[in-house]
Amino acid sequence: MRKKILAGILTICMTITMTPAMVFASTDSSERAPAPPADVIGLDSAAVKDHTAKVSTSSESGVADRNGVFYPSVQEAIDSAQEGDFITLHADTNESITIDKHITLDLNGKKLFTTEATDTITVEGPAAIKNGYVFNLTENPSDLKSAIYVAYTAVIEDVTATISGTEQDDYQGAVFYVEGNTAFTNCEVFYDNELVSKNDYFDGVYVAADAHAELSSCSIETISGDCAYIDGSADLTGCYMAADSEYSSAVYLGKNAGTVNIHSGYYYGDTPLYSDTAKPVCTIYEGEFSSAYEDIPVVDGSVSGY
Repeated sequence: MRKKILAGILTICMTITMTPAMVFASTDSSERAPAPPADVIGLDSAAVKDHTAKVSTSSESGVADRNGVFYPSVQEAIDSAQEGDFITLHADTNESITIDKHITLDLNGKKLFTTEATDTITVEGPAAIKNGYVFNLTENPSDLKSAIYVAYTAVIEDVTATISGTEQDDYQGAVFYVEGNTAFTNCEVFYDNELVSKNDYFDGVYVAADAHAELSSCSIETISGDCAYIDGSADLTGCYMAADSEYSSAVYLGKNAGTVNIHSGYYYGDTPLYSDTAKPVCTIYEGEFSSAYEDIPVVDGSVSGY
């Protein structure tokens, strides 16, 4: 299968130990310092919550501001930013960006999208992204693509995302592609019939072998592909995942999957849970499923349809 080919090209698999707090490792420990836990990035800090009151009302032109100073592009605002700065988007913008430092990007209810053969947002430093829309409208079938590609550490909150299709029977990528370590809260992945067809194949979120993801209250729908393809480790709480294809799963455990915990939520699909590992590593505490994979253990809770 195409997903297995993709999983086969991933870097060295490492065992990840789950703890109540997210403790992250760098995607390449030989080249960079360990990534900080997502909870120290500061998305929930009072400073971030109060930032909207500090946005300049200046008449200067620009699509984004950094602490009240406007810039003609989001990337220019990022490049000029200092650690801990806030950047706010003020208009729907066709641009791909790379975040390589500790900043907060407030999409401010606007759309950030790209039509180029690249990821819309690439995260290479500890970043917080919140409150808006991220689309990837690339149409080249030879390019894997994502709305947000996390190579380091990120907190992503209240973001709605999708990618376009090419009407090719080929793997298109993942809307959220996670090779670092990421916490998603109140995020949504959807498909638009005007953008994709049943020939298109993309995952909602892909978690690589050396990564960990926490998804809380997220809604993910795919027309052809897995809602969550997990080759690393993950915690899913209160999520809604619906895979609208007989060959797809709400949660797919790859060959390198680490510990996956499903705490609650609704998971729908022809095969809502599927394991490609020799020994299933998923523990279900509570949740509702349209059906279930018989070898995945259930502990400390009940599972509807199991």
